[in-house]
Amino acid sequence: MKLRYKYSERTVGIFVLIATLIFGLALITVLIDKRIFEAKVYYTAKFADANGLSANSPVSFKGFQIGRITDYNLDEDNNIKATLEIFDDYKHLIVENSALYKSVNPVTLASSIEFLQGVNSKRVLPELSLIPSIATLEGKRLLENNKVQKSGDLLSSLIFNLEQLSGNLNRDRNAGDGAIFRAIVNMADASEKMNLLLDDVKAITENIQKDHNPGAGTAFRLMNNLAELSERALDAEKSLRVILQRTDTLMAVYSKPDSLAIKMLDPTGETVIKPLRTLLTGTQDLLPEIQSLTKFVSDQKGDILFLMKELRITLEEMRYTFETLNNSAIMGGGPSGGLGRDTSSVIKKK
Repeated sequence: MKLRYKYSERTVGIFVLIATLIFGLALITVLIDKRIFEAKVYYTAKFADANGLSANSPVSFKGFQIGRITDYNLDEDNNIKATLEIFDDYKHLIVENSALYKSVNPVTLASSIEFLQGVNSKRVLPELSLIPSIATLEGKRLLENNKVQKSGDLLSSLIFNLEQLSGNLNRDRNAGDGAIFRAIVNMADASEKMNLLLDDVKAITENIQKDHNPGAGTAFRLMNNLAELSERALDAEKSLRVILQRTDTLMAVYSKPDSLAIKMLDPTGETVIKPLRTLLTGTQDLLPEIQSLTKFVSDQKGDILFLMKELRITLEEMRYTFETLNNSAIMGGGPSGGLGRDTSSVIKKK
C-alpha cells in the first residue's frame, strides 16, 4: 500500500522557512554583536610591531569592547599604522594623552589590545587623531610623564613591568619612575657633581701651584698680586737689610776714625794690614827674647861702654894712620895742619 502525505510541500516549506528565520536571526544577532549597524568613530593607531595583530582585533577598556582594529600596514618609519574603529557609544572615552597596550599572553599566545585612557584629561580627541602604543616613542613619553597608566592581566603586566624596569635601568634621567630610580638618578647626579667638584678642586690646586695666572679669576688675580707684593716686600727687606748692615758698618767706622783711615789706605787688607799684622804678630813673639836681650845688655852696660870707648880710640888712630899715609911724600901728599891737631887731641884724650 502506498502512503501519501497530503501536506508534504507545506511541511517542507515550513521547515525551510523556520531554518531561514533561524539563520536570519543568527545573522542579525552576529551583526548586532559585531555592532555592524552602529555609528563609529575612526582614529589612527600606532604600534611598534604587528605581533598578535589581525583584522577585527578587539580593543577593550576595563573588560568592555569599545572598538576594533580594522586594517594595518607598515609605514615609512618602520612602525605599524592601523585604523582604530571606536563605537559611537564610547567615543567620549577617547581623550587626550590616551594610548594602547598590545600584549601577547606567553602561555595561551592570545593577544589583546587594551585602551589606556589619559590621566586627568577631559578633552575628547577629534576623529583621525593618533593614539600610540606604549611600546612606541610617543607612548613611552606618555608613560614617563605619568600621563597614562598601565593596566592589564597579571602575567602580562609583570612581564611589561620587568621589561620597563630593565629599560629604565639602562636609561638616564628617569627620576619620575619611582623612588628607586629617583635614588639612582640622584646618586648618578651626585657622582657627576662630585666629579665636576673634583675637577674644579684639581683646577684650583693647579692654579694655586702655578705662578702668574691673573686670568684664572678674581681670587687668583688677588693671590697673584699678593705673591708679587710679597716678592717685592722680600726684595725690599733684603735691600733694607743691606742698607742697615752698611749703616752699621759706617757707624762703626765713624766711631773709630783709625779704622776709617785703615779702610781708606788698604780697602782689601791684603797690601798693608795683613803683612803688618803678620809683622806685629812676629814682633810680639820676639818680645820675650828682646826683653831678655835688653836685660842682658843692661847687665853688660859698663863693659859695653868701655868696649865702645876703646873702639872709638882705635878708629881714631886708624884714621890718623890713613891720613898720615895719604899726606906722606911717598903717596905724593903734603903736610896737613889739621891732622897734627887732631892727632895730638887724640893722643891727649888717650
